[in-house]
Amino acid sequence: MTAPSAGTRALEALNLQECWGLLTRDTIGRLAYTNGDRPTILPINYVVSGNDVLLRTDPGSALATAIEGQVVAFEIDRIDRTTHSGWSVVVVGHVTTEDLTNQPPRPSLAGLEPWAEGGRGLLIRIEVDAISGRRLVPPLPEPRKRRSR
Repeated sequence: MTAPSAGTRALEALNLQECWGLLTRDTIGRLAYTNGDRPTILPINYVVSGNDVLLRTDPGSALATAIEGQVVAFEIDRIDRTTHSGWSVVVVGHVTTEDLTNQPPRPSLAGLEPWAEGGRGLLIRIEVDAISGRRLVPPLPEPRKRRSR
């Protein structure tokens, strides 16, 4: 990628380490999946465990029914509306589920407590097949013009 010139923004790809670093530092993202014949995007809290993204939901929910065995996308981002800069990370992977309703708490799930009321006894594991990210960097400042004397 070429260096941006003054006053322009550059869109740059994040490397694998940067993507995982950003993913492990956040706790809220958006899950994209197909529900019947319709695309659906849902904000949800998560944790990273190894190379998997873990979520929780109610075992009887529409989400649980729709995603079992499916390929899904999961996205996190940060946007600065003032500088028009930011980044995003997207993972794509296969979903497996596990009913945790009558199991003791697991240390690996710390931080994955549900924000909404109700049962969230179904663990959703996104086994990450691909991860990518990009960053939009703010423009370089315009060079200062020298005043003549």
